Amino acid sequence: RCNKRMGPDNGAIDEANSDQPDEENQYSPGDTVRFVCDNCFEIKPNTDGIQDDDTMCTTSGWDGQVPRCKRLTCDAPELNEGVERIGINNNCGTTASFTCKEGYVPADGTLTCVDDGSGSPVWSGTPLTCKKKCPFRMPTTNGTIDQE
Repeated sequence: RCNKRMGPDNGAIDEANSDQPDEENQYSPGDTVRFVCDNCFEIKPNTDGIQDDDTMCTTSGWDGQVPRCKRLTCDAPELNEGVERIGINNNCGTTASFTCKEGYVPADGTLTCVDDGSGSPVWSGTPLTCKKKCPFRMPTTNGTIDQE
């Protein structure tokens, strides 16, 4: 018999696809417990490179360890002309910060790394765009200049 398993950090036991423990919180040989990771995480491959998402109770105990969940990351976002990235956090669930290089003025834009369920998170949102500033000109005699 096997003791009740706990889910991994940033994950849980997939109750719907696992055998349930008895009234004493024990599992019988042949019972299987399947694990899932939270949004923005995936099961980390073991030392053999296999992503084990379940363990089975045997007569000598559990046949494997509780897996570890690792955070997913987005590839670096492509930057529009005149845009500079602040920081380098590409973790799923985070919002990227940007600024405009000197000589540019910002327009709206923000990107968030999201888990779209494919196993490869993507950037979602509108990328920041920066417009080149026009050089200041002296006012004309019969008008004004708008600096936007």
